Amino acid sequence: MDRRLRRVRLVPTLVSISVFAFASFLPTPRSSEAATGFYFEKAMLSGEAAPGTEAGTVFGPSAAIFVTTVPRLSGDGRVVFTGQLEGPAVTPQTRDGIWSGDPMATSLIARSGAPADDVPAGIVYAAFPSPYALVSPPIGGGRFGFAATLTGSDVSAENDEGVWVHEGGSSLLLAREGEQAAGLASGIVVRGLLSIDVNRDGHAFVTSMLSGSGVTTANDECFWTDRTGALVPILREGDQAPGLSSGVKFGGAGQFVGTGYSFESTTWSDASALAIQANLTGPGVTYENNEALWVERAGVLTLLAREGDEAPGFLGNVTYGGTSVLADFGSVALNALGQTAFIARVGGSNLPFAVPIFSDHAGPLSKLVMAGEPAPGTNQTFGFLADPVLSDGGRIAFRASLSNGGSWPPLGIWWDQPGAPGDLAPLVVPGQEMPGHPGMTIVGTNFIVGFNAAGQLAFTATIEDPDAGARTALLFAEPSGALSLVAAAGDLFDAGGSAGTGDLREVTAVALGDLNDAGQMAIRLDFADGSMGFYRVSSATVAVESAAHPGFLRLAQNLPNPFGGSTRIEFDLSRPARASLGVYDAAGRLVRRLLEEARPAGRHDIVWDGRGHDGRDVPSGIYWARLETDGASRSIRMVRLRQ
Repeated sequence: MDRRLRRVRLVPTLVSISVFAFASFLPTPRSSEAATGFYFEKAMLSGEAAPGTEAGTVFGPSAAIFVTTVPRLSGDGRVVFTGQLEGPAVTPQTRDGIWSGDPMATSLIARSGAPADDVPAGIVYAAFPSPYALVSPPIGGGRFGFAATLTGSDVSAENDEGVWVHEGGSSLLLAREGEQAAGLASGIVVRGLLSIDVNRDGHAFVTSMLSGSGVTTANDECFWTDRTGALVPILREGDQAPGLSSGVKFGGAGQFVGTGYSFESTTWSDASALAIQANLTGPGVTYENNEALWVERAGVLTLLAREGDEAPGFLGNVTYGGTSVLADFGSVALNALGQTAFIARVGGSNLPFAVPIFSDHAGPLSKLVMAGEPAPGTNQTFGFLADPVLSDGGRIAFRASLSNGGSWPPLGIWWDQPGAPGDLAPLVVPGQEMPGHPGMTIVGTNFIVGFNAAGQLAFTATIEDPDAGARTALLFAEPSGALSLVAAAGDLFDAGGSAGTGDLREVTAVALGDLNDAGQMAIRLDFADGSMGFYRVSSATVAVESAAHPGFLRLAQNLPNPFGGSTRIEFDLSRPARASLGVYDAAGRLVRRLLEEARPAGRHDIVWDGRGHDGRDVPSGIYWARLETDGASRSIRMVRLRQ
């Protein structure tokens, strides 16, 4: 092995709530590089026994033929993942499964070859959703959703797909291929290509094709949600396009002529609202105005941008698409506040071609940034722009190259987290030194894979140092811009996690599944011996706090959430304690102290009327409820949407 291994400095078994005592027990790393400052809890490790299976059955390596399977994470830290099994009793028909729970305490939820939930007897799960593309279920609000294929009695290619939600220990079938499509005319059935998303509030978003009476290629795509309780259609191909002339409908090939793709992207927000990029047909529609973006606000789809319309933020006649037939609307982001960001092609008489980022998170919709404009924090201009993301706290981040980056330029990250909304600053400039790691540089960033309401951001990057060369890493940024190295290829890592087993393995790849609002991450690590593991990662101080007070304090999600008027916050104490409950805004400022007194053991609830300490209604936005007592604390994210 010709490259130096960096040992990830892990937090040992936790025995004290003292941060000083915690630090004193840290093991000495093999190199002089600093500790990661994160606590790793193992959820799954290939080669180890798989919960809920027969003796001798273990987790196997996860195939990555079409997708890399990663774990998912709820707001309260529960993990959910799909995995593949090995063992003497395992067959190709019983190899796949879904597990969920706290790390080291996960339970088997569903397994291929086992009876499928909420369907007639004799039908079993075949795969989730296929043997070659295992996708871990999206999770939020105490439930998660999964897609699966079926086999067994009376199952054919016309009815072998379905989507389920799992909640409270049971799984409920939401939609199945071949069955009546919810909310549509009798005789219209689900045809397949079913998929499901679940947002952090636990609301499902289902997509599918249709067949049956009156269904043609002009109206055979549909979207549903269960945000009101029952699964109901939210949009269908062939519907009148809101805000446009009568007869202009969703549908058509758009820029992909001859393909029939009507909806090129959808985004399901944490406030249970839809953003959609759609193509159009109808009177007056041409290839120069048949692409558009809509965003759902207060339950109503509102036209955000249309090809051929004037693009905001420019001087002169600059339009979406310009003189081309492509608007290239893409990378549509939508946060819980209803704010949007997207990339689009524009052009005009004085601007032949450009692809800027647009956003309305800092005011009316306008151009945020464009290639050729000065890149803050450098003496260069922006080159290529990509991947705008919005936090639920109302901030933006995006990747961009610099004008001197060459033909294959590395990309950095710019955001407006430290200052005012829209006031851009660099988080990562390609080639900068990695803080706390002398001699290590960040060559460029690969993906922004998490940006939470607290302003924390997680992303993958390529790092390089003279001894180990270039390697992929997962980095974590605090709202202040402080960067931490979570894990990287080349690390020597204890596969048991921070509890420590002495089973050191070299990391060859790292991937992130989720970042929640508590700053916890669900990650996948691949090792040089061919094994892999899933881990929940928390900051070390949070891990100390929770380990020191197991089961002492519980803070439930507020109800309702989102809320317009008042909302109820419930918590449990296992013993009497002095409790302090405060509401904070997205910037961490105290909005109102709801409780500051001794409380007995048991369940308690507090109602917040949506007012600050001055008695005035607070505006729509993200707020945090933080409960503190006897050195322990818990926080929840709340969304206020005033009418």
